[in-house]
Amino acid sequence: MNRLTLYILIILTTSWAATVSGYIKDNKTNKSIPNANIIIRETGQGTASNPYGYFLINLPRGIYTLETSVIGFKTDSREVIVGENNIELNIQLQTAILEFSEIQVQGLFSTRLGYEFVDVINSDKIKSMDKESVPDVLKNIPGIDVQFAQPNGRNVNVSIRGSSDYKPGGYNNRVLILLDGFPILIPNSG
Repeated sequence: MNRLTLYILIILTTSWAATVSGYIKDNKTNKSIPNANIIIRETGQGTASNPYGYFLINLPRGIYTLETSVIGFKTDSREVIVGENNIELNIQLQTAILEFSEIQVQGLFSTRLGYEFVDVINSDKIKSMDKESVPDVLKNIPGIDVQFAQPNGRNVNVSIRGSSDYKPGGYNNRVLILLDGFPILIPNSG
């Protein structure tokens, strides 16, 4: 039984003759290249380099073509003769410029410039208007539509070019009204 175990152990250790390992680096910066693909062309076996650019493949004796590739670099192809000793490689990859065919971009709509309008009313101007509430002040600004749902000034809706401060279930949909730098959540609260 011991002879059989020893015989199997010898066969297993000699079937993998050596390991091929090494580092993959950029030839210009000498920085490690992670996730590079290392493929043995004859067997289809492969691996990827770790975050430090290191890889390791166990191979039986023979002559193999080792292809190293990663996006943005030229593919490196080299012949490796695997014998009894481990092989340590330092593979330097050259950067490659990715070229694509011409791309044509067409627009379906004409270009429009969006102009923003901001109107700041200071306290002196508000005092000179002699108005009682925020909606009364806002009614005098061009482009603003103030609608009262009730005659006593409750449930006010402020609209600027169709965008309203009212949305179902609450206020302040798109129009921001500030009083002394603080937002007014209900326009008639000022």
